[in-house]
Amino acid sequence: MKPNKYTIMFIPDNESGSRSIHLSKFFIKLIVLLFGLMIISIFVFSYVYIPKINSYNDIKYRHDILVEERMKVLELTRDLERLKQMDEMVRYSLGEKLDINERTITTSICPSSTPILKPNMAGNNLPSIKPIDDKLPANPNP
Repeated sequence: MKPNKYTIMFIPDNESGSRSIHLSKFFIKLIVLLFGLMIISIFVFSYVYIPKINSYNDIKYRHDILVEERMKVLELTRDLERLKQMDEMVRYSLGEKLDINERTITTSICPSSTPILKPNMAGNNLPSIKPIDDKLPANPNP
């Protein structure tokens, strides 16, 4: 005759208050099946996602390089804007003496063209610093 139930006994060191649990054959099979499914799912999870970790690290590395390059481009764009401002200031300072014609600066970053025009300044009214908001004061030398 096959047993239908199994008994698990917990006996403490002082042998008082022992406990016993009765488990049916079906419940033990269910526990073994769930444990087996858990082990199989861990192997499948490892097989699928461990190679993706390497791919993720590669993508993260490329992203870091891209961000670094974008920061360099942003810095170069800011430098270009400062150069444009300095060019404009030099052109305002030189005035009519060098006969500098209108020219257009274009960049691949900013496809719109920015014309730089020389203002009509005469003689001693040349400022030594660039005016605020590209507006010349009425009389820089009071």
